[in-house]
Amino acid sequence: MKYLSKIITLNVFLFSILMMSNQAFASICPSTAGLPAYGGGDVGTATACNMVITFNSNGSISTSFGPQQNYDNIDDALIGIVNNSGHALTSINLSGNNIFGFDGDGVDGYTNTTNLAAGMSSSAFYNFEYGVDQYGGSDAYFTNLQILHINGFYHPDNGTVNFLNSISGNGGEDYFALEESINLTAPPQVTGTNLSATPEPSTMALFGTGILLIGMMAYRKKKATA
Repeated sequence: MKYLSKIITLNVFLFSILMMSNQAFASICPSTAGLPAYGGGDVGTATACNMVITFNSNGSISTSFGPQQNYDNIDDALIGIVNNSGHALTSINLSGNNIFGFDGDGVDGYTNTTNLAAGMSSSAFYNFEYGVDQYGGSDAYFTNLQILHINGFYHPDNGTVNFLNSISGNGGEDYFALEESINLTAPPQVTGTNLSATPEPSTMALFGTGILLIGMMAYRKKKATA
């Protein structure tokens, strides 16, 4: 009985963690569940980000996965960004199978979001892809498209996602969409980033506070020994 009780407690704990994770994913990316079909897509089904890329305070980058319902109910993915570094994030380079093969059913068409960076993507995207601006959420645009030609087909596998309003450090968030479902065994990879060299104001404030506390402790110690 005691063993069963421990199992139940563990399951409740794991369920709570899962619910918290799903809520966190939902707070970054919009829901398209039940929204009318758009472009070549079907009725929306996504309730949260399919994948979240986190830039950690120690300089590492981690990837986590949310519910895998595609926002167009076919094959497109919502990508969330969390910037826990101490620097603003202006762009990331991504690589993955056909992830930049946009075909006209971007998430903004579902959510009626206006992309403030519309028209800023590189000409290669407008020449080869369809409806590029609608994949950018509220402020993302795409550059440096690299197309691989394999067996007579083109594969838009590499490119840069830029953020018109840089994602602030110490907890800033943003999102955008990519083509294709997330392959959990071979997800899109971050191949480069552009973080500002200047620390965020909050980071500088924490640093200044630390220096002040050290100074106060040194002063008190000196005064006590005088």
